[in-house]
Amino acid sequence: MIFSSEPFACFRVELESGDLPLLRITDGRLMTEWATAVERDQTHSGAYVREMAASAAPVVGPLVCACLGGPAEGGGLALTPPFVVYDGWHRGAAWVLRGAADPIAARVVVTKRPPVPWRTG
Repeated sequence: MIFSSEPFACFRVELESGDLPLLRITDGRLMTEWATAVERDQTHSGAYVREMAASAAPVVGPLVCACLGGPAEGGGLALTPPFVVYDGWHRGAAWVLRGAADPIAARVVVTKRPPVPWRTG
């Protein structure tokens, strides 16, 4: 899916709690919405996220995201959110449930066209 959006750059960042409104999972939901839903989930996914969130061990990334980008005025690179999370949904949910208190690493793939979410059904 990322390839169809024409990737042209990739870099590592650390996401902080203020970045939460910019994060969407590939089905279009906000990462915070996914965290709330999976926390209540009674399948393996929910148990896994609750275990990570309750653990004394830090929640570490990286998350793998894609974001539209292009030249910035005056040089450099301008990114246009959202950051679509392709990998690391469970780690991201545990990070959210812990209050996103510590930064989490992410690899951001910058694309020429808006990242395409996965389609279901």
